[in-house]
Amino acid sequence: MLKATINNNENIDITRSNLVPFLKKKSVGYRAKSSHKLQAFLAEADDDNNYLLIKVALIFGISGAMRRDELTRLTVDNIEERSSILTVKTPDSKTHLERTFTSIHLE
Repeated sequence: MLKATINNNENIDITRSNLVPFLKKKSVGYRAKSSHKLQAFLAEADDDNNYLLIKVALIFGISGAMRRDELTRLTVDNIEERSSILTVKTPDSKTHLERTFTSIHLE
């Protein structure tokens, strides 16, 4: 799918080339988001339909060190709520070990 997307959007055929060097060249100058930017986003973004899902995925991804496939396989059954504490059990992952983490809502 990545090859088709690059071919379609950039008009670059990478079927016979090495993908990793291409991606390294394209990522020159890329800077990851810093923690203070993430904290500002979590504090300032509204909890409406536009940002709530992004905020939940961000918190679960960072707090639980969840992989992309674990986030996509996460269901409501994996989350247990007790007052202001969420207990999240990660679904079967690449390591085949179930992990659990908690998220506490502080007032």
